[in-house]
Amino acid sequence: MLFLDRLQSLTIERRRGGGDTTSVELRRTESPVDFDCPQGIAIKIVDLGDEGRFLTAAVRVPSEAIMAAIKQAHAERQLDDRWLEWEGDSEVTAAVRLDTLQVEGRFYTFLPMAVASPFSGHLNAPFYAKLDRRDLTRSRSLNRLFLDAGARACACGAGACAPPPRRRVPRCG
Repeated sequence: MLFLDRLQSLTIERRRGGGDTTSVELRRTESPVDFDCPQGIAIKIVDLGDEGRFLTAAVRVPSEAIMAAIKQAHAERQLDDRWLEWEGDSEVTAAVRLDTLQVEGRFYTFLPMAVASPFSGHLNAPFYAKLDRRDLTRSRSLNRLFLDAGARACACGAGACAPPPRRRVPRCG
């Protein structure tokens, strides 16, 4: 639910043969953080209830940059023809937990992957990954573009967490 910003709640029910039903309801709320970000960057608090509170920093990646990376990757035979149909901008979001120390984060392609992130938080982007979501080739042109955007998101998120006198972050946009 962390990166599924179109959902506010999700109920999962498990029904057993005897008619017994157990259910779990997941909830998601978000609120903007008042921080002077460069254009195309948004800082929010995402509350997942028992699953934790997170500071998120999202960076918009323009479609022109994405298409340039896709065309380069396609020319290098890293991506198949379907990627050439890409339309629109995308977003790369970094998230760090606020209510407890998070030791290991994950890469996400909207849902978690079996790949640890390079910081104590999560990084979500439309990465090119294998279907089993167990690996991420960081050297692919498209993934490099999204990793660079993720670094900008982390820099802005760190700026939003800094004490007031130090809230200025050098060029995170």
